[in-house]
Amino acid sequence: MIKNINKFAAFNGFKRGMDKKLSLTLYGVYNENRLGTEIAGSNSYTLPDLRYTEQTYMRSSQVNRQASLNLSTGFKPNPYFSIDYNVGAFWTLPKQPIHTNSAIDKFSVDNNSLQTQSGNSLVLKQYLEGNWKHSLRSYSSFAFQHQYTYEKDNFSLSSDSLFLPDFIRLDSSKNYRIVRPIERKKQLFNASYKYYWVINQQQQLHVEVNSQNEILRQQGQSTGARDTSHQYLFDHEQDYQNSSNYLGGSYRLDFEKLKILISLKEYYLYLTNQTPVYTGHYGKWFLQPELDIKYGKNALDGFRLNYRRGYNFATASDLNPSYWITGYNSLFRGNIFLEGQTFHKFNFTYNNFRLTDFRVIYFNSTLTLKDQIKGNSLVTSSYQQLKSVMLFDRPDLNFTNIGGYSIRYGRFEPGVYLSYIHMKLAQAIDQEEINLRQNTVSSDLSLRWFKPKFLDIKVAWTNTNSWQKSTGNEEKVAFNKWSVTGKYTMKNLVLKTDWSMLKTGLANGNPAPVNVNGNFELRYQKAKSPFSLYVQGLNVLKNNSYRTAVLTEYISSEKVIYTMPRIFLMGLSYSL
Repeated sequence: MIKNINKFAAFNGFKRGMDKKLSLTLYGVYNENRLGTEIAGSNSYTLPDLRYTEQTYMRSSQVNRQASLNLSTGFKPNPYFSIDYNVGAFWTLPKQPIHTNSAIDKFSVDNNSLQTQSGNSLVLKQYLEGNWKHSLRSYSSFAFQHQYTYEKDNFSLSSDSLFLPDFIRLDSSKNYRIVRPIERKKQLFNASYKYYWVINQQQQLHVEVNSQNEILRQQGQSTGARDTSHQYLFDHEQDYQNSSNYLGGSYRLDFEKLKILISLKEYYLYLTNQTPVYTGHYGKWFLQPELDIKYGKNALDGFRLNYRRGYNFATASDLNPSYWITGYNSLFRGNIFLEGQTFHKFNFTYNNFRLTDFRVIYFNSTLTLKDQIKGNSLVTSSYQQLKSVMLFDRPDLNFTNIGGYSIRYGRFEPGVYLSYIHMKLAQAIDQEEINLRQNTVSSDLSLRWFKPKFLDIKVAWTNTNSWQKSTGNEEKVAFNKWSVTGKYTMKNLVLKTDWSMLKTGLANGNPAPVNVNGNFELRYQKAKSPFSLYVQGLNVLKNNSYRTAVLTEYISSEKVIYTMPRIFLMGLSYSL
């Protein structure tokens, strides 16, 4: 990061009760961010019959403007009936030009490109909810949600040399440039009605009807390129709709500590996708059972076990068969025959909080099983890549475990936090299917010592290792961070400081550099005064960069991100 400028404004217009039955609230927010970045990177590609490294250097200047306005009202004519209505408008205006130099020695590539993403987005949301108490043992609720989104997404890519020559043909042999203006209109409708019947203090029945519809209308064509194999490869027009409708019920059983919920919903799922080359319709009945068991005094003490069967629709972008240029060496094309995925999700949570010594124990385990793996399908030609998406005929698995423990002994507070993630992945590269396994293990140890209104110090160490295995290949990335944070208070003076030492990189035999960073803030404020005077020091050791590393299915990347120089700030703040 070489530049970061933020502007923020907000107002809370009013919040008042028009009378005893009606209330009204209005507020608005405006935010502007200007961010400049500079990144040097190295991407190592591992393909079945080919390995090569790409060196990149990128500079970007990003401007984001956002504004929102929200109005909410509530109407309660009597204790048995109430209606709440909320409407909001959200506007964004992003723009980001990216200058990139890419070099691949193996193929004698030295490419300079300019990629620009700009546009605007307007989102209108409204939500209506009502609650009606019919008797001491029965009540109902209804809700209606509508969201309208209008987007203009303008993308352009220009280069000083020919790009993707094996997949597309540019209109000009001198001006290597592609422009993609897209206009999207999205609508989301959701309506539901719920009826609750309390049988007795331990039992309750619930019946629900729900309908949700997502509609997309997209228009736009890429100019500057063509493909002789098909005339619509750069026509991005699409009409997409998915509909999810269900009738369901649940039975709840409550005891003093044990709570059981059994739910059953019958869905009718429908999807239609229309493009210039293909029109597809898909409908099916789907039964969704759910079981939820809770045991404990409250949410902070006890365990919860949940099982749910569900279904995910294929997204509109994954079903669009046109070419989407993503870089000088890559493009994406959707799969019009892609289907949705059925999944089974198991979740176990345990919490134990003891107030006497602030002891906290928690554990969460989530297992998600899908009938098929959704993965990349890649066609390559030297360093050029055409990526698509497909379903592999083998089960998908994601297993996530997170746990932690902390306790207070006098003025000391030690803590330990652990996590483990296991994923099954699959991809097809040049029609060769490859199975992958990815594991991530993370641990965090910390020790805090504090004396109220005087001194608070915390020392922590974080270690994360992620590795990916496939036939004949293994990649690994390691992350280590040591940190010290402190706060010193003396009457009207408060000193805060944080120091960290970071070491991260790919485990490829090359030594990973160590980055040390420090910041501080000194603030003076008299008791009961709204004014405070402060001095801040950022990046006091004057580091000019830090390193990150990432693993994907067939790319292992290291990036050097350049930072802002040493900065000292002095200011006066006022707060009520």
